[in-house]
Amino acid sequence: MKEFEFLKREQYKKIKNKSYLDNQTLYSKYEKTKELRCEVEKETFENVLVDPEDESFCYLFGKKDCHKLVSGTCTFDLTPEEYEKRLNLKTDVDTEKVDYCRVLLRIMKSDNYLTSSLSIEATRKKCGHIQFDDGQHRSCIAKKKAFNTLLFDKLTIDEEKDCFFCRGKEDYITYEKLHKQ
Repeated sequence: MKEFEFLKREQYKKIKNKSYLDNQTLYSKYEKTKELRCEVEKETFENVLVDPEDESFCYLFGKKDCHKLVSGTCTFDLTPEEYEKRLNLKTDVDTEKVDYCRVLLRIMKSDNYLTSSLSIEATRKKCGHIQFDDGQHRSCIAKKKAFNTLLFDKLTIDEEKDCFFCRGKEDYITYEKLHKQ
């Protein structure tokens, strides 16, 4: 099993609070040192562990991307009877099926989500929300199921722009609004 050494918690808090690390690098036991990349006010960190409970996520979920948006109830909030009843309903796309996120959760648990790549790539925006390029369902599941850590393959810091939700773009929603917390 591949093990990573991650940024220390204090260093991650600096990233979260938008303070840059001076010439810091991330290390992987099985890979050479990776240098932090910087492009116009943006820095990208690789193999970063985050605590989903401490984060606010911004998603591009349309009605066909989320069972909760289709039905009004998250698959994880259904009773076993409600789940079984909805399991055989026909849907247009896989992501609106009642078992889509449950299957993803099983995969995440079997792949050891702590040390395995889940191909999650996102950007922490000026407003503090993390907006996803890839991995929005996986991050939503991790937050809903109270994972205490989640591996981001790439986390970019963008201090120039707020996320699309904060800029009022339609179809974008935060985890908190989606789950009404």
